Amino acid sequence: MKKIKLIIVEDDHNWIIAMKLFLDLEQDIDVVAVATTYDEAVKTCIENNADLVLMDISLSANELDGIYAAAEILAHKDIKIIMLTALADSSIIENAFAAGAVNYVLKSNYRSIPTVIRQTLNSLTPNEILARDYSRLRKKEIQSDLTSQEENIFQKLIEGKTKDEILEASFISENTLKNHIHSILKKLEVKTIKEAIHKVKRKGFIRDTNHIKY
Repeated sequence: MKKIKLIIVEDDHNWIIAMKLFLDLEQDIDVVAVATTYDEAVKTCIENNADLVLMDISLSANELDGIYAAAEILAHKDIKIIMLTALADSSIIENAFAAGAVNYVLKSNYRSIPTVIRQTLNSLTPNEILARDYSRLRKKEIQSDLTSQEENIFQKLIEGKTKDEILEASFISENTLKNHIHSILKKLEVKTIKEAIHKVKRKGFIRDTNHIKY
């Protein structure tokens, strides 16, 4: 039997112990790694070849750290993330979906976690369809002020196209391209194209050590 490789991200050590004991009873689920902080979560989830992440929304003092961790992880690799929360707050769940999580479970419904893990991994759930819509709309919202030509240029920059390649494909002058790039940076409220790409890939969920913004 091929086991589902699971990573648990949770800052409550007692809850981790309890969850590992609970999931050890499931023959098809293997907890391959655990992380307790934002930094550990990002490093562990990117480096491990797991199938799925069970991510607590509230890590340490910041109730949204799990959301920012999800956005950062998904900017680097394609993996399904289930958000775990004690709060049935619709706005927090919507933000989790916007960041790229595909499902969520309330901690009070912990008995359903094995079933949710299997369903999330093996099929397209209604929550995942909803989550994809939220994530797509979030990206669209971030770029909503860009003109169609600016969107086209920015997409080419995301794809790693060079200046010469963009000029050749867009049939514009170098000065016009510079003006478009300046406009893109201004509208996305960033200083460099690298920051712009960073912002969009993370759906605007940018974690700062001094403050959290999105």
